[in-house]
Amino acid sequence: GRHIPVYRSINRIAVVGALADGRPIFNTAANAATRLDPRFNNILIAESVGNSEYNAATFQLNKRFSQGYQFSINYTLSKSTDDAPEQNLVAASTLSLSDPTNRALDRGPSLADQRHTFVMSLVGRPNFDVENRVWRAILNDNQIGVITTLNSGERYNILSTVDLNGDGLFVDRPVGVGRNSGKTPPQYNVDLRYSRFFRFNERLQLEAFAEATNIFNIKSIFQYNNTNLGAGFTGTGANAGVLVNGLPDFRNNFQNLGGATALDSRNFQIGFKFIF
Repeated sequence: GRHIPVYRSINRIAVVGALADGRPIFNTAANAATRLDPRFNNILIAESVGNSEYNAATFQLNKRFSQGYQFSINYTLSKSTDDAPEQNLVAASTLSLSDPTNRALDRGPSLADQRHTFVMSLVGRPNFDVENRVWRAILNDNQIGVITTLNSGERYNILSTVDLNGDGLFVDRPVGVGRNSGKTPPQYNVDLRYSRFFRFNERLQLEAFAEATNIFNIKSIFQYNNTNLGAGFTGTGANAGVLVNGLPDFRNNFQNLGGATALDSRNFQIGFKFIF
């Protein structure tokens, strides 16, 4: 995409230092010497200067229904990057540029960057030609469908709860942490459906089915509820913004860090469909 809206703070003009990665630290005092317009503390300007790129290769293998089954295999290798923090002109959030003087520092993976996506589906409805009428009725008119999904994890942004560069906006990442550099664990899912058909004549039939989504009840996390790091995670003074003891282990300790949101758990349902 081109001309994506980006919000930039333009009112703070007095630089008093720099973080270890070069981001300027602004004077927090509000006066004529530190503000472009001293009547305001912060002024955000919306600029249509953001850009995004999406590159992907998709591979497909399909077999049409014959000999009692069909299948489809799809794999996508993709990469999505942009330099516009998740933002739009309708609902402005606090995600403005982390460095108003250098937009390039916010270039990184977009939230839609999911590197590997694999989907395989199989539908089987075999036909058995047996002489015994009872066995023929039991073995035929059965259908099984399976959908398997394997995906890379979702992206998330890691921010500090401290205004590291003094711009009045709490959108700063710790030194050395790129935008949307976090990634949740891979996602796995298997759905299963069984159908039994009852024929009344050439035109009328009844389908009785039972289906389960996420049949193995795999907990696939797609979002951590809290990825903001408190003051204890970063240094102060000359080491302002530098991680003290590294990043927390979101994958294995998310329950103590605010919890996580997962995809749907196992669901089971039965139903009937009349076909005419």
